Amino acid sequence: MRAILLDLAGEAGRARAWVEDASPGASVDVLDKAELKAGGKREVLARIRSRGRSELFGIFCNRLDLQPSLVPMMVFGLLAGARRVRVGDMEGRSVERGWAGVALVELPKLAVELLVGYGAVVPLAWLSTWWLGARARRRGHRRPNDGPLDILYLRATPAATSAVGGSTSHVAGTVNAFAEMGHRVRFIANDQLLEVDHDVMPLDVVPPDARFGTVRAIFEVWNSLRFGWRAKAIARSRPAPDLVYQRYSRFNAAGVLLAVALDRPLCLEFNGSEVWVAENWDPVGQRLLLAAIERLNLRAADRVVVVSDVLAEACAKAGADRERIVVNPNGADADRFRPGVGGAELRARLFPKREVEAAADGVTEQGDEIIAGFLGTFGPWHGVDALAEAIVKLPRDIPVRFLLVGDGDRRPGVERRIAEGGVTDRVVFAGRIPHSEVPAYLDACDILLSPHVPMPDGSAFFGSPTKLFEYMAMEKAIAASRLGQIGDVIEDGVSGLLLEPGSVDELVAAIEKLAGDAELRERLGRAARATVLERYTWRASAKRATDFATAPRSEQTIKRATDCPYRNG
Repeated sequence: MRAILLDLAGEAGRARAWVEDASPGASVDVLDKAELKAGGKREVLARIRSRGRSELFGIFCNRLDLQPSLVPMMVFGLLAGARRVRVGDMEGRSVERGWAGVALVELPKLAVELLVGYGAVVPLAWLSTWWLGARARRRGHRRPNDGPLDILYLRATPAATSAVGGSTSHVAGTVNAFAEMGHRVRFIANDQLLEVDHDVMPLDVVPPDARFGTVRAIFEVWNSLRFGWRAKAIARSRPAPDLVYQRYSRFNAAGVLLAVALDRPLCLEFNGSEVWVAENWDPVGQRLLLAAIERLNLRAADRVVVVSDVLAEACAKAGADRERIVVNPNGADADRFRPGVGGAELRARLFPKREVEAAADGVTEQGDEIIAGFLGTFGPWHGVDALAEAIVKLPRDIPVRFLLVGDGDRRPGVERRIAEGGVTDRVVFAGRIPHSEVPAYLDACDILLSPHVPMPDGSAFFGSPTKLFEYMAMEKAIAASRLGQIGDVIEDGVSGLLLEPGSVDELVAAIEKLAGDAELRERLGRAARATVLERYTWRASAKRATDFATAPRSEQTIKRATDCPYRNG
């Protein structure tokens, strides 16, 4: 008896336990989510069916009521030869369907949602985008008064969001720094925000609505419209803020709506083009609408805060005035991310000392090992495939073990490569952990790795990885890709080692070099933390974002890139 598992929650251990409980005694085949996203679903179906029929096709997600595209996934599971499809979530809810259930319950529901979604929701979104654009053009641009500000922070991500990752630390770092600077912050968001004191920074929650949940694009468009309407009503029931601040998200123009309705300036935090992401990493429908909403945000915002020069150039090409663009790299909380925050105890638990054989006489003794760490969401840009190859290729006589923290689409592929290479004993997969525990995990390491890879379409790397600054604050030796802003922040041989992006050989060589030279590790770590303290704290970042009194940026201050990640401007 066989069961197939598709883990959408990024919780490998919990997902496997759930499917084993749903189909006791079955062998579990884990379906590679990254392979499905890349296309080739017919080929994947053919491979699954070639292995024979299965008892169960299990889909494990964060929240059952907010998981879009479930009907297509149920049909996929049944076409793959499963007798039944079961969908479960992190909160213990589940639903099970066979062909009859899909035909009689799910397909009629899908038909209604398609009719209403494409007949009403999408046209309404186009009309709203046009109307807001016209209102924003008549309004012109604003700037807040000097002094401490009342900031209304909008965070709208219409899905069951994860409590870990760079976005979580970015939001918490930014708003906590706002508070330290004397600004007053209140939130309107889709869910609770971790590491934020809501007694000090009040929160109004607009939870996502499960209607139109069978088609992902319609689900997100509907919830973006709904969030804007609800946020407008909430904001008008409170004292007007001095500044509306929005973390940009797909299909969402709530910040523009509130800026127009309240006649207040809008600061748009733009961490990357969602159009580019949809084209290259995370496909979604309604891309013309997505591009129109993205242009609306960039052109209407009174200040556009981006994390890199490449993104600044992209925003300028998309229609944002250059004098309104501020390049503001990410940062770290250097008080929390520092040496000596529990790493020794964690290390002893995760990596108990192993007996190693002495070369001279065969007598065994306790050996001290170097721990190389990686933190990330195992996404396509994090270079985890190259890291897996480097772990396999690293000579066995180099006393290094690896701590991989995080989860995501590419984790199953990494685990397979580690197993095929016969080096599972060298690797500990920690999975997802709360951000509050990240400093201890990084503190448990001697070396920290950031092997980012080039963009799949050859465009310039536009990111500013939060983890890079947290690595540096930990005062650890870093090996990182010479890619975009990473190569500007890290000074090769001074505050870290820079590698050719995607080069397995250079990554192996850097790990060997750092593992064999404790003095070099200490010197690089000290310089890295000093750089963060000087330039890359969240307080410095928050000041750049809200200082509207700074001189306008000239065209020459934005570095020109040979290619631009925004293709629809």
